[in-house]
Formats: sequence, C-alpha cells, structure tokens
Amino acid sequence: MINGLGFTLGELMLARHGGTWVFVTDSFGRTPAIQRIANGSVTYALDAVSKRLRDNSHAEAELLSFAEVYSQCS
Repeated sequence: MINGLGFTLGELMLARHGGTWVFVTDSFGRTPAIQRIANGSVTYALDAVSKRLRDNSHAEAELLSFAEVYSQCS
C-alpha cells in the first residue's frame, strides 16, 4: 500500500509538472524515481512516502512540501 501511495504521488507530480519515470541504480540496488526533463533532476517519490509513513512523522505536511520542491526544479 505504501508503494502504491508513492507511485500515486509520483504520477500526480508528473501530471502537474512534467517529467518521466526512471530507474536509478547504485551499489545498493535499483529504485524508481521521477526525473524532470528540463534539467535532469531526480526525485524519489516512493521513498519519500515510505520514509514519512513508516516513522510517524507529519507526512501530510511534509509530502506537500516535497511536491513543492519538485515543482521548482526547472
């Protein structure tokens, strides 16, 4: 369910601000992310949701600010 919410957040951010899904691979593994076409910046929507929902933080406010940061990456 948490990954589904992260995917939904990513899709909403892409629909509103543009970009595409990519996979980022490093020495720890492979993870999905969204990338702005204009400048190539990468944002980890699934990880952002997962980390905020698993530690009882203030996810509602934090995820809105996370989406705002993505919108300004141009």
